[in-house]
Amino acid sequence: MLRPRYWVYLFLLFLVFILLFVLTLQALATLSGTFVVTEVRMESVIGSNKKQPITYEYPVSGLNYSSGLRFGITNQKGLFKYRIGKPIQIKLRAIELGYIEGNEKTAHTTLPNSQNIFTLLIALDADGDRKNGIQITPKSLPDKHYFIDVSMPPKAFKKKLINDLTQKGRFTLITNKGQKVNVSGIEYISGVEDGQTALSGQFTYQQNRKITFRINNTIIGSLEGKAELSPMSFNSPINKNLLQYLYTFDKDNNPDNGIALSSLTNSIKIDFTLAEEAFELALAKALSKHTLYPKSTFSPSIGINLEAAQAEADNVGQSMPFVDIFRTARPFREFSDKSIQYDEDGWPTVIPIDKKAYTILLQNLPKNAIPYGRYTVLYDGIGTLAYDGLAKRVDFSANKDIIHIHPNNSTINQLVLRITETHKTNPIRNIRIIMPGGICEGIPYLRVDGKNDCAVGHYRSFANLLKDRNNIIFNPDYLRLIRNFKVLRMMNLMEASQHPPVSCNIFRGEDYQDCLKQPYRWEQRSKMTDSVWGGSYRTDATKKHGVPIEVLVELANQSNRPPWFTIPHNATDDYIEEFANYVYDNLNPHLKIYLEYSNETWNERFWGARYVRLKGRELALDSNKNPFREGLRYYATRAIEVFQLWEEYFEGSENRLIKIISSHQSAPNLSTSLLRYNNTYKHIDALAIAPYFHMCSNRKHHACKNIIGTPVPTLLPDITTLDNLFKALNNQNDPYALPATIKNIKQHAQIAKKFKVKLFAYEGGQHLTVDWQDKEHTKKEKKLQLALLERANEDPRMASFYQTLLQEWKLAGGALFTSFTLPQKPHRWGAWGIKTHLNQPRKKAPKYDAIMHFQEQQAKCWWSNCTR
Repeated sequence: MLRPRYWVYLFLLFLVFILLFVLTLQALATLSGTFVVTEVRMESVIGSNKKQPITYEYPVSGLNYSSGLRFGITNQKGLFKYRIGKPIQIKLRAIELGYIEGNEKTAHTTLPNSQNIFTLLIALDADGDRKNGIQITPKSLPDKHYFIDVSMPPKAFKKKLINDLTQKGRFTLITNKGQKVNVSGIEYISGVEDGQTALSGQFTYQQNRKITFRINNTIIGSLEGKAELSPMSFNSPINKNLLQYLYTFDKDNNPDNGIALSSLTNSIKIDFTLAEEAFELALAKALSKHTLYPKSTFSPSIGINLEAAQAEADNVGQSMPFVDIFRTARPFREFSDKSIQYDEDGWPTVIPIDKKAYTILLQNLPKNAIPYGRYTVLYDGIGTLAYDGLAKRVDFSANKDIIHIHPNNSTINQLVLRITETHKTNPIRNIRIIMPGGICEGIPYLRVDGKNDCAVGHYRSFANLLKDRNNIIFNPDYLRLIRNFKVLRMMNLMEASQHPPVSCNIFRGEDYQDCLKQPYRWEQRSKMTDSVWGGSYRTDATKKHGVPIEVLVELANQSNRPPWFTIPHNATDDYIEEFANYVYDNLNPHLKIYLEYSNETWNERFWGARYVRLKGRELALDSNKNPFREGLRYYATRAIEVFQLWEEYFEGSENRLIKIISSHQSAPNLSTSLLRYNNTYKHIDALAIAPYFHMCSNRKHHACKNIIGTPVPTLLPDITTLDNLFKALNNQNDPYALPATIKNIKQHAQIAKKFKVKLFAYEGGQHLTVDWQDKEHTKKEKKLQLALLERANEDPRMASFYQTLLQEWKLAGGALFTSFTLPQKPHRWGAWGIKTHLNQPRKKAPKYDAIMHFQEQQAKCWWSNCTR
C-alpha cells in the first residue's frame, strides 16, 4: 500500500506535465499571413481633371520564409505560416529581404527597404503582369546563387540589378533578296526593361524573362530572350502577319536597307493573331483611308491557270472575275424560245407574245463566294426585267433595278433573269448586274462599302464606274488572289482548248475533216459589246472564244502579272498579227509575255490535236502517214511560225517573249522528238510538261496489270478509305503516283538541260478523277468514289503531297511551275481548284496552303533570269 504523500507527488508531476504541454502547444501555435508589396499610383478621378493616389497591393508567391520551426514558400496568394512571438525571416534564395515580427497582428505585411524590394520583385515577376500577383519561379533569377544587397541606395540598387539581369539582343529579318536587315521601332518590355528596337535592331531584355513585343500598344506576342529574334521567331500565323506588317510600314519602302517603322503605325491597330488572309484583309481596310495596300511578303514563283468566265457544265461553280456578274451569264440563246430574234451581240430584239428570253447565272457557287446584299441592275432600252431564284427586286427606277442577292440554304443555287417584254426599235440591252460597294482609287484589290472607307474624294462606286458597260472592272477578291502568283496562264479564260465542235458531227469523211480544219479569224473574236462571254456545253465550240483580248491585257496590267497566252490551234496569221499588235501597244512594257501555240496537241480529246494531225497530213509531214507523228511535226512547225510572227511585232524587244513548246510528262521520247524536229529547240525558251499525280484506275497500263504479286494491288475505284488512297498515291510502283511523277520530272529536266532550254510546268498537281465509263462499278459506287476524292482534296495530307511535288520540281532543275487551277467548286469531273471559291480560308484549302507555304519559303523565284 502506497503512502499518501506519494500520491501527492504524482499529482503535482501530472500538473507540471499539463502545464508544460499547454506551454508547448502555445509555443507551437501558428497563424497565417499574406506577403504583399504595395504600389501607389496617381490616377484621374472620374468626372474631374484631378488625380488622387490609389494604393495597389500585389501578393507575392515563391518567397522563402521561416519562423521558428515553421518554414516554407509563399503560395500564389502570398500566404505563409508563422509562429507567434517568433520573427519571420523572408528570403529570395540567397537574397535576404528582411524580418517581420510574428504576432497576432501580422497579416498583410511589407518589409523595410520596400522600394528596392518592390523593384526586385517586379523585375523577377514570371509573366511581367503584376495585376495577377507577382510570381517568382526557379527561372526568375540568373542562377540559384545570385545575390544582391537590398539595403543599397535605390538608384545604385536599380543600376546594379539591371546590369545583373539584362542582356542585349537584335531584331532582324531576312529580305526576299536574302539579306539580313535590322528592324527598328517595335516596342518591347522585359521585366524592368522597356523601349523600342533601335536603328541597329537592338533591344535589351531581362535574363530568364520573356520579352513582350508590341506596336502601337497592341501586343504582337511574347518570346524567350535571345541574342537574335525575327518575325519567324513567333508561331504561325503571327510570324507571317508581322512580316507583312513590317514590309507594309517600312518608312522608305526599301526593306533591303533595313526596316524602320513609319509614323502611320500610330494610327492603326490590328490583331496579329488573325488568320493570314483575314489579317491582310483587315490591314487593307485600315490602310484604305490612306490610299495604301499591304505589301506582299514574297515575290511569287508559282504560276496559276485561270478559268473560263463560265464553265461548260451547270454544276461547276467558277471564280467570279468581274464586278458585273452578268458578263458570266449563259447566252440567251441557250434557254430561250427558238422564235426569239437576236442582234449580232446576242441581245434579244424580237420576243413574240407569250414568250420570254431568259438566262441563268451564279449557278452552284458555294456560300460566301461573292458579296451578298444589294446589287444594282442597269440596262439600256425599253422593256421589263424579272428575277427568279436567289434574287429579289427591292427597288426600281428608269433603266435601273435594285435586287437583293442572298444564298438559299447553304449554297447559291442560281439567279434567273428574264426579259418579259422588249421594245421593237429600242430593245433592252447592255444589262449590267453590279456588285455592291466600290473601290478606293488606286486600290483594285479591296472592295469597300462606301466613301467612309477611303481617303476623301477617292471612293469609286462600282455602279458609277459601270455606267459605261465597257469599263473593265475586276472583282477585287479575284485580283487579290491572283496577285499571289507569278504568271497567269490564260488558256481557259481564252477558251483556246476546246473539244471538237458538235456542229461538225453532221458531216462525214472529208467534209467532217474540212469542218475540223476551219480557221479562226480576227473578226470572230470575242468583243466588248457581246452580251455575255462564253457559254455552256449547249453553245458550239465555234461560237465560244473566251473573253476579249482587251480583258486579257487589262487583267495582266491591273494585277501587274505577266500573261501566258495560248494561241488557238486554228488561228490565222492575221489573227496572230492583230493579237500581237494589240498586246505590244497595250500591255505594260515591263511585263513579259509567255507564249504557246495550242494546248496538249498530243491529246486527241481536244480539237487542237485533231486539227494538227489533219494539217500534218495535208502538208505530208510524215512519209509513213503516221497521224501522231504528222500532228507532232505540224505542231512544232506552226509553233515556230507563231513565234516568228510575234517577234516581228516585238522587234527590238524580243526578250519580252518567252516561247514555250509543250509535251507529255510520261513521254520523254516525244519531248526529245519535238525539240529535235527542224531544230525547234533553237526557236524556244522552254519545254513545258504537266506533272500530275494520281494512280491506276484500271489494268490497261502494263505497270497496272493484275499479275501475281502485282506492285499495284488495288485500283482507284476499289479504294474506300483516305488512308489507303494516300498510301496508293505514294506507291513507288504505280506509274501515275507521285514517285513516278517525280521520276518523269527528273527525266524531262535532263532533256531540257541537254537542249539548253528551261523546264516549265504548264499545269500540275493532283489528278484524281472518276472514270464514268467504267463498266465494272455501279453508279452508286462511283458516287461514293467521287465523294472520297473530294475529301482527299480537302485532307491536310494533300498539302504534304503538293509540298513534295514542288520541292522535287525545284531540286530536279524545274523552273516555272503553273498550278491547275483557279478556285472552283468540286464537281463530277474532279476537284481541280486550289480552293473551292475565292474567299475560302487558306487553312481550309490544303492545296492552296501548300503552294503559298512553298512560295513563302522560297521568297522569290529561283531559276536563272527568272525576273527578266
